[in-house]
Amino acid sequence: MIVANRWPGNGFGPPGKARSLSGQLAGLGRTLGRGLLICAAVAVPAPTSAQDETNVIAPNPSGAPPAAPPGALEVYLMTMGQGEAIWEHFGHNALVIQDPETGTSVAWNWGLFDFRQSDFVARFLRGEMMYWMDGFDASATVRAYERQDRSVWLDRLALTQEQARELKRFVEWNAEPDNRFYRYDYFVDNCSTRVRDALDQVLGGALEGQFGDTSAGFGYRHETGRLTGRATFDYLGIDLLLGPRGDTDRTQWEQMFTPLYLRDRLLEATVLDAQGSPVPLIIESVQLFAGSRPAPAQTPPRILPVFLLLGLVIAAAFAGLGALASRSGVLGRLPLALLAGVWSLLAGVGGLILLLVYGTAHVWMYGNENILQLSPVSLVLAVGAPLAVLRTSPPRLTRTVAWIVAAIAGLGLVAQVAPGIDQRNGAFIALALPAHIGLAWALTRLAERRATRSIADGSETA
Repeated sequence: MIVANRWPGNGFGPPGKARSLSGQLAGLGRTLGRGLLICAAVAVPAPTSAQDETNVIAPNPSGAPPAAPPGALEVYLMTMGQGEAIWEHFGHNALVIQDPETGTSVAWNWGLFDFRQSDFVARFLRGEMMYWMDGFDASATVRAYERQDRSVWLDRLALTQEQARELKRFVEWNAEPDNRFYRYDYFVDNCSTRVRDALDQVLGGALEGQFGDTSAGFGYRHETGRLTGRATFDYLGIDLLLGPRGDTDRTQWEQMFTPLYLRDRLLEATVLDAQGSPVPLIIESVQLFAGSRPAPAQTPPRILPVFLLLGLVIAAAFAGLGALASRSGVLGRLPLALLAGVWSLLAGVGGLILLLVYGTAHVWMYGNENILQLSPVSLVLAVGAPLAVLRTSPPRLTRTVAWIVAAIAGLGLVAQVAPGIDQRNGAFIALALPAHIGLAWALTRLAERRATRSIADGSETA
């Protein structure tokens, strides 16, 4: 039986390899699939265990503060940098507890799950992933990340012995079979927030007291965007699928859902020592391994100009192919039919995904205004538009549906000025709105030209 964990928490992945469920998708379809995957922040179990070896991590000898008394527990924050896979863009972290009496140094992390679980795919699609925590040999963990070329930092924490013992009791309790599982949430309950909350508990709420009322100045979309911006499809998938909740300004406490941001804030934090005097929480830092990847960007990519240009290009293609189709036979109409079908299929499938999430626990996708740009109504045009282009004259119903889709997209643009509607999705409006108008115009122009030609032909025959 799984017992609900009484500590809140979060889980971006530990070391290991796995395959993205959407790795074979292409174009916008790949973007949608990978975006859904990253919103689940998939991780894989660490390949090491606490029994692999005994190798205590030594503190940094260069300018190190006085060592703890003999036999005293020492606690470290271990932070891992970005990796190559989609679930590794956010980094990872763990709490290392070094016990000189037993000669052990264990890295406890909360980012474990198993693809082989019988209900994994179903839970993933429903947004009900079950993760767990466990402890692994700290030195073996570091080497695992070195093999992945991911940077590793170790920060010694200024916990009192009472706090260190309380933390050790908690993680050992949490690792018991009845306590280790928790329902994962990619923003409020993952590996990083679990580390944050464990420390805050033993510190008597000192961390939330320092960072809980201070605005970070941005929302979850900003933080995820800057960390995934160099992986184009991953970034676009997140940006497309993340709803308006991702744009709400968050506190620094909330933004600690990413391990790298958590470390930055803990470097600023202060706590009370055993004598009641304020001291920095992190009293010693060492980078155990420097990976070759560049540091994350400070801001997300600016894609609106690119998407606007792309939207205008698609619109121009519809207009040009529509003019060509009006003067051509069936073969000359095929390019317009193909473009209309592909565009409408992608837009319709995207809208269907945004609609179906309401039957899942993916709450961060709720209320997504991109459903106005990628409308399920476009699925009607995915079949109807190609058939209409290849017919002698496009049916009025098809043209009407095309203009309805364009009007819905236009409503998304108008809604940007309405109070309370503030999702930052201008790039997708810039892409979809011109394309929808271009398709509707092409179908209308094609019908008008054919009607004119029919009239002319009828007059000559008479």
